[in-house]
Amino acid sequence: MNNTRQKILWKAFGIFLEKGFDSVSISDLQKEIGMGRASLYHYFKGKEDLFVNVVLECYLALGKEKHIKADLDISLNKMIKQNIEEYKQDLEKQDALLDRKISILNFYLFAFQAMKYCPGFKNEALELQKQELEQWKSVIKCSIRNGEIRKDIDVDEIAKLYVNAENGIGIRSTYSSNAIEIIAEIDKMYKNIYNLIKT
Repeated sequence: MNNTRQKILWKAFGIFLEKGFDSVSISDLQKEIGMGRASLYHYFKGKEDLFVNVVLECYLALGKEKHIKADLDISLNKMIKQNIEEYKQDLEKQDALLDRKISILNFYLFAFQAMKYCPGFKNEALELQKQELEQWKSVIKCSIRNGEIRKDIDVDEIAKLYVNAENGIGIRSTYSSNAIEIIAEIDKMYKNIYNLIKT
């Protein structure tokens, strides 16, 4: 990430996450980014344009990157381990790029603001959720074929269990600032589901 535009986007992402779209003025953005108004307007038309680009190129890009590199021809146990490792790596990457600690609650609030101010966000987010569900289904089917998990399970429902376990723990943990504990809780839930369906 060596170009100015990307640096602006990630700085702004941290500011919007921390303070919320409505509470941040263009002056606040300039000051925290360390750039004059004219320079900022060279890259973006205004606060709304900057926010929309942050949503598309930072927030949604994190989810897309995860789905692009997903390996679907693996065991369920391996996918669980990979997901947990990726959460830890994403956390480190996020901390480095945002240059500040952000609570889980702020990410949920950001998503609600993105739905309000960013046309097309809802459809993009729903598409990412659909891809995530399909990835779980593919790996579960592969694990049934290789005898790792029972054949009598409902693939769709187990895939939903994995997705909803992660989302549920995330929402329940919105007031926690300890992301490592949240990841450990997701790992525990993943393994509990796995133990119920393994052969």
